[in-house]
Amino acid sequence: EPRPVLQGLIELTDSVSGDEQAAVAQAVFDHSAATSSLRGRAIIGLSQARGNAALPHIHNALRSDDLRLQRAAAEALVALPEALATTAAQLNDLPPSAAALVIGAIAKARATALEEILIQTMNHDDADISNAAIDAIAVCGSAKAVRPLAELAGNSTGAKQNRARRSLAALKANGVDDSIRSLAADNTLPEKIRAELFAAMGSRIDRAAIGMLLQAATDDNKAIRKEAIAALAVVANDSDSARLIDLIAAVDSAADRNRLEGILVAVNRSAGDPAATPALLAAALAKNPPAPARIAYLNA
Repeated sequence: EPRPVLQGLIELTDSVSGDEQAAVAQAVFDHSAATSSLRGRAIIGLSQARGNAALPHIHNALRSDDLRLQRAAAEALVALPEALATTAAQLNDLPPSAAALVIGAIAKARATALEEILIQTMNHDDADISNAAIDAIAVCGSAKAVRPLAELAGNSTGAKQNRARRSLAALKANGVDDSIRSLAADNTLPEKIRAELFAAMGSRIDRAAIGMLLQAATDDNKAIRKEAIAALAVVANDSDSARLIDLIAAVDSAADRNRLEGILVAVNRSAGDPAATPALLAAALAKNPPAPARIAYLNA
């Protein structure tokens, strides 16, 4: 039975290197009795020994219909930046399962140089490939990814929309929050896209956006108002109480007013001085505001 011998040989590849490692891995890979699991480990051994020279083996494995070989090939690419870039440029030539695995390798390698490929792939017709790209951009994306993610979220529904929102919230590169605020202020963008950007301010807890959120809470567009007020619920703190009180009087919608009232109550609970907000409300009531605002102040 050759398999125990092959198993012993493949384990040997972990303790040797260079030509010896390549020779052992190649012998296992070529053996007719090698299982998919053994051949996959052999591909990784070849990649460790030969580097980018192992790319033909890696590509053959990716193009096979054996998922174990595809996974091993994608794993091998993580440690080979040049080979990973070459393979990423050929995603459309790979089986969908392999393409999704290569995108996962891009994320695992944190290959930020491949961001543009990920952005282009987020709208792929294959759901697994698209999902992999959206997830990977959360790790590899820069401020350049903000608009494509917001557009994808605004133009999608369900799971894909939620995935795009999560990735937008997770972006960690420099300038992301600045880009979100700048795009949200662009009135030439579709309102559903701007609404996603205001939502991102909340998911990212961007305190620098508090002024924009307070202003957007009275926007003519219902979706923008909704997302801005939802963001205020996590971004606002007790230092914003006075502006929240003014905002309650400024909104026209009873539903918006009720949500803002709830936010005001919540920030007062966490206030360093719990008497400060009631004092502000008393001062606002003394100005004899319109009845809806007066009722909201009394409720708060």
